[in-house]
Amino acid sequence: MNMQITFDGADIVEEAFVEINNLDNATHAEEESVLDLERQMLELDSRIMTVQLAVKGTEAAIMQTITTQMDATGKKMYPNAETRKAELERRMLDHDTRREVAKLVQEKVDVEREQKTHMLNIKMFGRRSRYLYARIEYLSLIMKGIGQ
Repeated sequence: MNMQITFDGADIVEEAFVEINNLDNATHAEEESVLDLERQMLELDSRIMTVQLAVKGTEAAIMQTITTQMDATGKKMYPNAETRKAELERRMLDHDTRREVAKLVQEKVDVEREQKTHMLNIKMFGRRSRYLYARIEYLSLIMKGIGQ
């Protein structure tokens, strides 16, 4: 009973190189996605800053009105800082600017989460590629030992 073990390492190596090529392509696509998301985050940062400036301007204008507002007797309607601040908060509820800031910040959080997912995929693809390269190296040593 003479059994001969055959080992076709060349096919395995070729399959590994095809998979490595696919991983490289997938990694490149993920890197492009990360760059696109980085651009989106910069745009969101700019929009957030613009809206925050608008909020500050609106607050300043409302506060100016509040501090100069007089009642029917000629006294200030909001004589101390605490009542002025409470009135400012009440009036700011009527403005969409704070809600818009919150919405933009949530968008940024979503983009950051998506970016982290792409970065994890890049790491995973890199690990798989390193594994395949090590496997190819191991198979080449085996093939040298068998005499292929």
